[in-house]
Amino acid sequence: MSFQLDSSQCQHNITVPVRLMLVCLCAALLSACAITPPQTSSFLAQPASHKSVLLKDVPFYAQKEYQCGPAALAMALNAAGASTSPDQLVSEVYLPDRKGSIQVEMLGASRRQGFIPFKVEGTIEGLIKELQAHHSVLVFQNLALPWYPRWHYAVVVGYDAASNELILHSAEDEWHRTNIGTFERTWARTGYWGFVPLKPGLLPANQNPDQLADSIAQSEQSFSPPQLQKAYSSVLKQWPDNLKSSIGLSVALYLQKRYVASERVLRNALKHHPASGVLYNNLAVVLKALNRKTEAKQAAKKAIRLEPNNQNFAETLSEVS
Repeated sequence: MSFQLDSSQCQHNITVPVRLMLVCLCAALLSACAITPPQTSSFLAQPASHKSVLLKDVPFYAQKEYQCGPAALAMALNAAGASTSPDQLVSEVYLPDRKGSIQVEMLGASRRQGFIPFKVEGTIEGLIKELQAHHSVLVFQNLALPWYPRWHYAVVVGYDAASNELILHSAEDEWHRTNIGTFERTWARTGYWGFVPLKPGLLPANQNPDQLADSIAQSEQSFSPPQLQKAYSSVLKQWPDNLKSSIGLSVALYLQKRYVASERVLRNALKHHPASGVLYNNLAVVLKALNRKTEAKQAAKKAIRLEPNNQNFAETLSEVS
């Protein structure tokens, strides 16, 4: 789930009726907080497998009023190799009318700075894996209640195994410590949203190749074909049979007019995915560029046999015939 909502750590004006409601709900909330969240329970059940880690080289910028978005993004980007500041990012991500930053702007700004924002797995275990891979993680939290939210961006920079605490650069607090259970509650209220910004060719600790390929594909308009080639190749190096990355790499090569290399990628992918209409369709386009029209027509027809209702495939056949 991805909320397109304001984020800030400012206090909202609370009316007297709302205060009374908060008092009435206090006992129930305290009871709920006493219950250990599911991910935390699972994580703490395997203490021996988790080691402390602290990314001391992640810079810290104290947020200005309402502007946790630019501050958190500057920290995460600079830790990944950028050279920017919260002030430089304000115009890219901060929306004055909303007094905050929405997630789509945070992702877009990362891409414009030259970094692919890879969504994290959305688990405590996944966060720790990123930290151990020396990746700080930008996270989105709701520090209040589901029905009265207080949105906030922070950067996870460490984990203390002895105290079972996460360490964050948050608001005006460098090395802010928070109990894992408390953090999970605030993170869960945003659908466990967070990402790791990385240069094309580098990958996060996330081991789901389809998710990695999706993050690259969503960034395609912000990067050049050679950069996309590098990004998709990094996925295929670990998962040679990944369909999405094979398609992405073949397109990146095609856009560079490297038609022979593009054909090679597609034919290799077909060994693993012989029932993929997309692969045959794209192969038809590449073969046409190579002036091999008979083969192109055969590939286009094969794509249609696999997916007879796909209008794009029908158009490809018309174009190569």
